[in-house]
Amino acid sequence: MKKTIVILVSVLVALAVLAVGGVFDKLISLFEEVTTPIAEPAKGIYYLYSENFEKDTVGEAGYIRLDYLKNPQVTYRDFGDRISIQTPYEHYVIDGEGNVSIGDIETGIAVGMKKKADNYYLEMATVQDLKGFAEFGVSSFGSGDYTVYVNDNHGYKKGRLQAGAPVFASEEDFDEYVANKNRGGSSRGRIRGTVGQEGIEGYYYTLRGDGIDYAFFFSDDAVLTGFVDMDMIVAKSETEPRKKVEFTRFENLLLVWEAVYTDAVDTSEIGEMKGLNAVSPTWYALEDKNGKFSSLADNEYIKWAKQRNYVLWPLISNHSDIDLTNKFLASYNGQEAFIKGLIDEAVKRGYDGYNLDFEYIYLNDRDAYSHFVNRFSYEMRKWGLVTSVDVNVMDGADNWSKCYDHEVLGAVTELLIIMAYDEHHATSSVAGSVSSYNWVRYNLEKIAEVVDPGKIVLGVPFYMRVWETTASGTTSEVLSMKNTGAYLETLPFEISWDDLAKQQKATHSADGVLTEVWIEDAASLTNKVSLVGEHGLAGVAAWRRGFESDDVWEVLKFGELNVTTNEEADKDE
Repeated sequence: MKKTIVILVSVLVALAVLAVGGVFDKLISLFEEVTTPIAEPAKGIYYLYSENFEKDTVGEAGYIRLDYLKNPQVTYRDFGDRISIQTPYEHYVIDGEGNVSIGDIETGIAVGMKKKADNYYLEMATVQDLKGFAEFGVSSFGSGDYTVYVNDNHGYKKGRLQAGAPVFASEEDFDEYVANKNRGGSSRGRIRGTVGQEGIEGYYYTLRGDGIDYAFFFSDDAVLTGFVDMDMIVAKSETEPRKKVEFTRFENLLLVWEAVYTDAVDTSEIGEMKGLNAVSPTWYALEDKNGKFSSLADNEYIKWAKQRNYVLWPLISNHSDIDLTNKFLASYNGQEAFIKGLIDEAVKRGYDGYNLDFEYIYLNDRDAYSHFVNRFSYEMRKWGLVTSVDVNVMDGADNWSKCYDHEVLGAVTELLIIMAYDEHHATSSVAGSVSSYNWVRYNLEKIAEVVDPGKIVLGVPFYMRVWETTASGTTSEVLSMKNTGAYLETLPFEISWDDLAKQQKATHSADGVLTEVWIEDAASLTNKVSLVGEHGLAGVAAWRRGFESDDVWEVLKFGELNVTTNEEADKDE
């Protein structure tokens, strides 16, 4: 009897210890099955994206965050005294009181607007009254304090959560469920509830766990959100994102830039350029933050280009002036004056469009530049004018490469021209090719993941660099294609083939000086240009006319330029 009492007391003491440590409930949970009905839905504001969701901790029901209206063809900019929003169809301006204009026309509509944590929020009930709001593709669902915003410019995973599936309020609770399940226990955890016999439809986002893949699930009827076992989701599908607005399309484009710095070009000295169908003289440049621009436009050159049926897209630069560009991008009125003035110039002189070549931009101005280009392109299309925009590759310095949002710029203009050169630039501390094949291919394919390849133009160089390396460092000078032969005769160079770069390399070493040239010629261009057909690109642009050797035009010509307008594209569909 004493022994039995001792054993019983020992068990009770052990259970008491377990209970104090919180372990008792967990032990009991191993033997309990979940029967809890669906509880009150999670509270908060959620935004759904293609590959993730976001909970807004400061948002209010009935208000949508401005940045959720954004997509590759919709941009916005806060100018302090107004907000500018550009879609493919409309330009909205909202002043500080919420009054809305479309273009220069007042709508008489005032939207509710709040600013929290540096984000603007627009009242859905009022913003939905705007002409063209449906084009944003935004809708919401929810009940009580639970609101989910959906933008059909994204594609989503959809599926049915099976009957009886437990839904957990947190990832920690799901981890506990996994641990119990792996030990052969029940699915007990701190749950939001279980799914009824009919199952439930919703959106889900796949997550990766250590033991079991799981997902975050939003039900279509807003009754349920939470973390669930991926194995409990069936009938998986993916919605198609809204189709982007198409612009004029080009095939077999062959453009050459005409470098004009002071004097007019003597067109009588320009030889035959087989296959050429577009020219871009460097005539215009931003001069101040108020939108003033300089011009080197030449009526004789315009006449010469038109006689040859060349597409004429003069280039507009920012003088690579990063601070001027920053001030300009902060000025709404400056951009309006700049755009209007250049369109007036294009209409007066009979241009077919412009080539925007803003280089050296602060990384923090990335979205501001995208919005400016979207505004520019939108106004240009009203006049049947084409906008092409020059960008560097995606990898590189913040203010030279990463300052471009390639996806947006490719979506809001007719053509994105990739300046696939200066792989090794003038101040590089290491000698190398200006445009090796493997480097070009890698960067082109990376950009083609986010930009329609049919809108991409491959920029190629008509130049190379002569590198000299000594004990004190490496320096370089530009060498044009047409002068390469004469230069290579100045030293007894050893010529070899660089198979990665797919071009010849000339090397000479004497008296402590190593001289190297990765040769750009018809052979190197042949390999790079093959990427145009391989990836279905719109064509090629070359920097610059006057640097080339005569034999490159045979390599570059593609055939007759093919242009498909929006109307023709619609008929084809």
